Amino acid sequence: MVSSTSPKAKVEGVLKYADRLPDWPVLKKMLFARKEKKLTISCKSKRLCWQNFKRRFKHIEAAGGLVQNNKGEVLMIYRLERWDLPKGKIEKDEDVVDCAIREVEEECGVNGLGITGKIVTTYHVMRRNKEKCLKISHWYHMRTDFNGTLIPQSEEGILDVQWIPKEKLAQFVENSWPSVKEVLKQSGLLDKAS
Repeated sequence: MVSSTSPKAKVEGVLKYADRLPDWPVLKKMLFARKEKKLTISCKSKRLCWQNFKRRFKHIEAAGGLVQNNKGEVLMIYRLERWDLPKGKIEKDEDVVDCAIREVEEECGVNGLGITGKIVTTYHVMRRNKEKCLKISHWYHMRTDFNGTLIPQSEEGILDVQWIPKEKLAQFVENSWPSVKEVLKQSGLLDKAS
């Protein structure tokens, strides 16, 4: 998270900098020393601070969907020992919306998807092949009347696909990624206080 304030200082878990961030090893040490693995960085100029942060990473653009069926249930996948929403990397020259639909269809075996709007763009840092990456995921709200058999894309490590009733979402989200929680909060399906 990047917000705008004043020069360099550390105040109650919030790091404050002018426009230049500390080097990655310093940021990484601060981040992994925290229980929630979340760090708020406060800067004089949000734009300059964000540019400074982003240029430290290889960018991976992805798109995915928060899909609901006619019962209002939410489509979730189980991969890497966590519940997630279907998404994937945007291919060369592929439109972001086309990618979101393609990834949901491939990962879940669902079809008849219609996009009802954009929810949010999330960012998270990861390592891929020993390279620091910033994954930029574009999330769309989708609807479908699909009622066939869901098929997990096993070659992507997906072990299960389920329609989750809204009243059970919070239970599943306890074992999911922070970005999934953010998408569900921004969509209004999960309480923002969660």
